[in-house]
Amino acid sequence: MMSLESNSNEIRPHVLGDRVVVLGAGIGGCFAAAALSKYFQSVLVLDKDELPDGPLSRRGVGQGLHIHGLLRRPFDIACKLLPGFEDDLRRAGGIKLQLGEQSFFHDAGAWHPKRDLGVAVYAQSRPLLEHVLRSRVAGLANVTFQDRTRVEDYIIHDGRIVAVGLQSDKQNEVVDADLVIDSTGRAGAIVDRLARLGYSDLESVELGVQISYTSAYFTRPAVPGKLPSGYVVRSNPPKTRSGVLWPIEGDKWVISLSGRFSDFPPADDEGFREFARSLEDPIVHEAIERESRVTPFVRFNIPRIYWRRFDRMSRFPDRLIPLGDTVAGFNPVYGQGMAVASLQVEELQATLAAHAAVGRPLDGISSEVLPRIAAATEAAWSMTEPVDLVFEKTTGARPQGFAERIAFAGAVRRAIVADDELHRAWARVANLIEDPSALVEILGRSESAKMSAAADGR
Repeated sequence: MMSLESNSNEIRPHVLGDRVVVLGAGIGGCFAAAALSKYFQSVLVLDKDELPDGPLSRRGVGQGLHIHGLLRRPFDIACKLLPGFEDDLRRAGGIKLQLGEQSFFHDAGAWHPKRDLGVAVYAQSRPLLEHVLRSRVAGLANVTFQDRTRVEDYIIHDGRIVAVGLQSDKQNEVVDADLVIDSTGRAGAIVDRLARLGYSDLESVELGVQISYTSAYFTRPAVPGKLPSGYVVRSNPPKTRSGVLWPIEGDKWVISLSGRFSDFPPADDEGFREFARSLEDPIVHEAIERESRVTPFVRFNIPRIYWRRFDRMSRFPDRLIPLGDTVAGFNPVYGQGMAVASLQVEELQATLAAHAAVGRPLDGISSEVLPRIAAATEAAWSMTEPVDLVFEKTTGARPQGFAERIAFAGAVRRAIVADDELHRAWARVANLIEDPSALVEILGRSESAKMSAAADGR
C-alpha cells in the first residue's frame, strides 16, 4: 500500500483545522490537496486504487489511456499551486505545443488558419500528467497519500460531516476530519450516500450523448528539425465521427477515434483504420497507415454527461465539498473535466483564504462554497452544452437561446478565418483564460467595421 507520510509537525500558518480528508487521488484530488495544504495541519488523500510509483495507468481511471490535455488556465493554476510543475512535466517528457502553429483544429469542414494564437499547452499521456502532479503534491510536507482504501460511509453529526468510515486491507476504521473533499468522480457513490442519510432532493441536468472512444498508442519517429504537432478533426454535424492525433512522451502518438449513437469506432486494426478513413480530413488515417500500433486498443463509453446541482439542495452536510467529476461529467473531447476541477479548487481556496484572514471558523463553509463551485462549472457547461445538443439524437432539454448560441458559434467560426484577433480570443476562451463575452465584443466590432465599409462604398 502506498502511504507517503507527512514530514512536518509544525503548526501551519493560517491553519483552519487539524485534518482535511480528500477522497480520490486523481487530478481533482491532487489539485485540492495542494490548495488545502496551506490551511490545515495535515491533508490525507485516499484512493481505492493501488497508486503506481511511476507514470502507469490504473484501474480506477477507465479513460486513462485516451487523450488528456490540460487547458492553459488549469495549467497555470497548477504552476501557481506547485511552483516548478512546468519544469517537472517537461523533464518527464511533456511536449509544449503552441496553439495554431503546433496544434491544429479541423471543424465545420476546414482547418483553422495557421497562425500563432498566443497560447501554449502541453501534450502528454494521462498517466504521466497524473504521476508528475501527484509526485509534486506528495512532496508537500503535510500531505499523505493512502491507497487501496475504500470509503464506506460519511459520518454526520448535527448536520455536519465529522469523519469518514474506511475499509483498507480488510480492516475498518473511522478517520476524523475537519473538512472532507469528495473527488471520487463519475464512479463515486456520493449520490447514494447522501440519499441514505436523508439528503435526497438532488437535481441533476443530464444529456444523453451516447459517445464512445477507441484509442491506442502508435509509433512516432522523430523528424530532425521538425517540432511535434497535434491534430484534432472534429465531427461536422450531422456527421458524428471525430479523430485526434496527439503526440505524447516516448516518441509515441495517441490516436483516438470517437463516434455517437451506436456509430462507434471498432477496436480492431482494420475497423479502426476504416473508421479513420471516413473522417473529413485524412491526416489521422494517414498516420495509422504509416505508423505501428504499440498498445492494445482501449474503449471508453460515455452514455451521458451531467451536472449535479448540489448547490440547489434544501439541505447539505456542512464541511463536505464535492469537486470535479463528482459535480459535473463533461464530454472529454473538450478537455473541460480536469479544467473545471481546477477552477472549483480555486474557488474553494479563495473562500478558505477569506476565512483564514480573519480567523473565521469553517462552520457554514459548504453553503458558501457550493454556489461558487456551481458558478465555476456553469461557464464551461454553457460553452460545451450546445455542441452536444446540436445533434438531434442527443436527449435533454435545449436551453433558452439555444438556436442563437449555435448561430453565434457559427459566426465566430467563419470570422476567425480572416480575423486573427478574434481567433486569438477564441483560443483564450477555449482555454478558460478569458470570458466568452470577449468573442461577442470582438465579433461585434468586426461586423460594425464591415457594415461601415459597405456603407462607405455605396
